Amino acid sequence: MGNPVVDSKKFYPFVYLTDFLLQTDHEMLLYQASLSEGETDPRAPVLTNQLINLKDLKTWSVREKIIEIYPHHFSEKLLKIKGGNVLAFYDGKGMDPHSDSVPNNYYPDDPEVAFVPNLSAVYYLNDDYKGGEVCFSTTKYGEPFITVRPQANSCLFFDADLWHWVEPVEAGKRFSCTYFLLVEPRTSLG
Repeated sequence: MGNPVVDSKKFYPFVYLTDFLLQTDHEMLLYQASLSEGETDPRAPVLTNQLINLKDLKTWSVREKIIEIYPHHFSEKLLKIKGGNVLAFYDGKGMDPHSDSVPNNYYPDDPEVAFVPNLSAVYYLNDDYKGGEVCFSTTKYGEPFITVRPQANSCLFFDADLWHWVEPVEAGKRFSCTYFLLVEPRTSLG
């Protein structure tokens, strides 16, 4: 796993890891995503008309890697993890400003009672598109304090309270896989 691609002299409210999955696992997931374009999982929530929530993708390798590496980068205990949905952005699609610290009880893969996540993880399958940057702000409609252009096969962990959005994808297709985590006790990333 590579080092974070950020300036080590600045503090960032996230952990960014490159070369996240084994190359074979990464290539298999990207291949599945490219074949599944446009097939939306009918059990998934209708988030917006801005993205497609791909169905029947085997994202277990991302989930297992998150669980494996978590203790090496965070001091808090990982209690729960939900998600694994692969989102496709293209043709001007992006995502409006939002935070992830809301109940996520609508995921079909987890029959447990809803929980409010306090950490988010996004795995990026590809980087061969134009646009699609992730922007972070301290307020819903504030100016971004940082904009990230994720590399293929990287994973970004960040505080679920952070306001963030995805800029529209101008060319190509952007695939990412989202997870929501509950960790305890809650302190800062580091």
